[in-house]
Amino acid sequence: MNKDFLKEKISFIKLWTTILMAIVVGSTAWVVNNLDKILVSLSIATIIMVIIFIIIVLLLTRKAYRLIKEMKNTETRGIKNV
Repeated sequence: MNKDFLKEKISFIKLWTTILMAIVVGSTAWVVNNLDKILVSLSIATIIMVIIFIIIVLLLTRKAYRLIKEMKNTETRGIKNV
């Protein structure tokens, strides 16, 4: 793949990772601050949502590392061809 395309893809993954982590941190803080005021079902639903978002963040991070590795491999091939 084109190096610039890979950079854009990595930037897009970083954007979504940042957004999801902000949601995770905000939701966790909200649950901790309002634990005595909210329904148990709502706190459980929020915790499940946070766990799902953390899993998605881990998958996105793994994808970004693969793209970085691919970008390094294309760089290395380009240097060898010169």
